[in-house]
Amino acid sequence: MSPTEFELIFVIPDLTGPGDDRIALVEEHLDVVVESHSGLTLATVTAEGADAVIAARTAAAVLSACGLPPVRSYPDMVTRQDIADRAEVSRQAVGNWVRGERVQSDPSPRR
Repeated sequence: MSPTEFELIFVIPDLTGPGDDRIALVEEHLDVVVESHSGLTLATVTAEGADAVIAARTAAAVLSACGLPPVRSYPDMVTRQDIADRAEVSRQAVGNWVRGERVQSDPSPRR
């Protein structure tokens, strides 16, 4: 089974500025976008793994090794409508998935 690519967001320590050398170090290993949001410094990374936990551990290890140890993960909160738009289904279908009422003709997506 080949690894799956996951997008993860971590709160990281403040940077010295946009040219902070630690960002370049991370970029040698992972795709990363660093931004400030609501007073936090966030690193959005793309990492591979057999599952999201393994990918997150890998990404956290890389960030730490580069001098940007994650403080915590940052939740990517979405609504049922956001999920429906991404999966190209109705909001009602997402509601069925959440309640476990899905049917074989409209199964919950794997990712």
